[in-house]
Amino acid sequence: MYSLIVERLERHVLSERQVAMIAKLGGSKQRRELPTFEQEKAKLDRLLGTEPRRTYSPEQQAMIDALGLGKG
Repeated sequence: MYSLIVERLERHVLSERQVAMIAKLGGSKQRRELPTFEQEKAKLDRLLGTEPRRTYSPEQQAMIDALGLGKG
């Protein structure tokens, strides 16, 4: 599963780099740092090492509670 996530991350970084380059070539005044795969993979690894966040929108929480799927 991890390798699939990393492959998708590679494609995402490549497309973000293309968008940043096109914006730069198009004359954008906004300074954009080109994302690198190494930086994004480090972020992913940090996120995977943390506890999952269990926050839901009020609508989602109401549905979870109504279905009896919450902690309770």
